[in-house]
Formats: sequence, structure tokens, C-alpha cells
Amino acid sequence: MTGTTLNTNDPERLQAIFNRLSQIDEGRAIVDFIHDNNIKVQFNSQDVGFAQNVVIVHEIKDTAFICSDHSVHFNTKLNDDNIIQALAHEAQHLMHHINHLGNPDFWPSDEDHCLIRRVQEADAQRMATRISCLLKRIGDDGPYREVQKTEFAHMLNPFEATAEEDEAALYDGRADRAAFDSWFTNNANLRFYDRDAVTNQVSFLKKIIWDSPNHTIRPGTLTEEWLHRIGDLSPVNYMTLPGTPSVLSEHYRRNIAKNIQLFPDP
Repeated sequence: MTGTTLNTNDPERLQAIFNRLSQIDEGRAIVDFIHDNNIKVQFNSQDVGFAQNVVIVHEIKDTAFICSDHSVHFNTKLNDDNIIQALAHEAQHLMHHINHLGNPDFWPSDEDHCLIRRVQEADAQRMATRISCLLKRIGDDGPYREVQKTEFAHMLNPFEATAEEDEAALYDGRADRAAFDSWFTNNANLRFYDRDAVTNQVSFLKKIIWDSPNHTIRPGTLTEEWLHRIGDLSPVNYMTLPGTPSVLSEHYRRNIAKNIQLFPDP
């Protein structure tokens, strides 16, 4: 992307980050995705605690959420190592939205809302884990060391151990599935994202549905096929590997019903 106009308030810094990401194929894919979709990357000293993606939802037509102004915002105090791993995570979330997987095209139960949010978060952090581990393998271990300081550090070892046992696991989805599955073992993360799904996301969806007279959103049941569409965004769908459990199974739903009882109705 050298020579391309960057949609950012700090082109020099973003170009340096893109150059590091572009050392690996998966990183180049993230850079191309950001460029092709004109995603703004902003560095702010205020109003951003760490990193966040922003999508403006205008309305719902039929079952499609009409969105624009996709952007990612970082606190300027973060070092570039931290921004690289966080950008991989946030860009994956924007990929969900751009492919109409950021919000369900039906009205699920609260438990299914929580499971959707869990899978989205696990998939995004799986990408951050993959990028960090692959950069480490070529000698750029800064993003990896930053992930080690986070609540997602436990995802690194399953990814690396699976790849060390069989190099092919890096490319056939097994290392990604190992990292993805490990996300669901952290009870604090489960509670945090379940709470956010029930108290914030559900309220937002109710409002945008109410404000969209042309929507055809109807109550429905979350299916494995719908979640597999998130896995389809990867070169190999790690969610459909032979011999792996259903993403609707108890490992992924664990404690949802219990957690929901802890939160007030939105």
C-alpha cells in the first residue's frame, strides 16, 4: 500500500504498522481489507480507552443492516506492537459487519444473542492470536508480547502447540480452532461479553428495529449454519473441521443461562 492515500489522521504511523503486518500473507490481507473498504483508522488521545471499531447503522431493510462509516480508533498512547494485534481483532469485527454478520438477521433469544457475541469475539481474538504468532515466527514478536499481557494470553499456547505438533495445522484450520476453543475457557470473559450482549446490544437492536419501518426481522432460532458463516470469512473454515464439536454445544454455551440471571433486563 505504499503510495496509496491512507484514511487516517496519522499516515506515517499507520504506514509503518501496515508495513509490519504485510510481512505475512494474513497481515497483507488485513491491510487490503482496510484499504478496499475505505476503513478509517484514527489515533485519538481522548475518548478511546484502548481500541474500538465503529460502525454507523442507518436502518434495516428487510433483514439487512445498512451500515456506513466503518472505522477503527486507537488511543495514541498505545505502542505500535499493541496496535498491530488490536487492529487484527477490530478489523475482523468490521469484516463481520461488512458481510452482514455483525448483527443477526432474525430475532434470537437472549441466550442465542450471547452465543453470537461470544463467537464473534472469539473469532476476532483468534485472528489477533494468529497474526501475533505468525509475526513471532518471522522474528517480529512485539505484538505477541503485548497479547501475553492481556486476558487473552491463554489463547497463544493452544495455537502454537497445535502448530508445533504438526506444521500443517497452521493452514488447515486446526491451530485456529484450538485458539478459538480456548477463548471459551475464561469465565471472566464469558461474563463480560454476556453482560454486554444482554444489557447493551439487545437494547441497541431493539431501537434500530423500532426505527426501521421496512425491516422484516422476525423471531428465530440460531443455527449452526449461521455461525459457520463467520468461519467462512477465513481461508479455511475452522468451525467445520471433521471431528470437532458443534459450535452450538455446551462448551460454547457454558454458563450463559446462569450469567443472564445476573444482569438486569435492558
